[in-house]
Amino acid sequence: MGRISVWHGSCSTPEAMDTENLKLRILDYLTRHPAAKDTLYGIALFWVGAEPDAVDRALRSLVDEGHVDEVRSLGTVHYRLRQS
Repeated sequence: MGRISVWHGSCSTPEAMDTENLKLRILDYLTRHPAAKDTLYGIALFWVGAEPDAVDRALRSLVDEGHVDEVRSLGTVHYRLRQS
């Protein structure tokens, strides 16, 4: 699998830098575990050890950029590496 780049030069606020850092950490986890999927809270607690609100911002961005799929099933949302 190729390297996924998510760095943007517009990270001028602490929140934007935090979001970019979390995006990289989530993508690193998914690159090392390509079959992994979890909920927002599972990712926050087990994958990156960060606040759910911050992880939610990072996941929204990764979904919007096409790196991560959001899969809904029986009222639960899971996130996984985009399936090509």
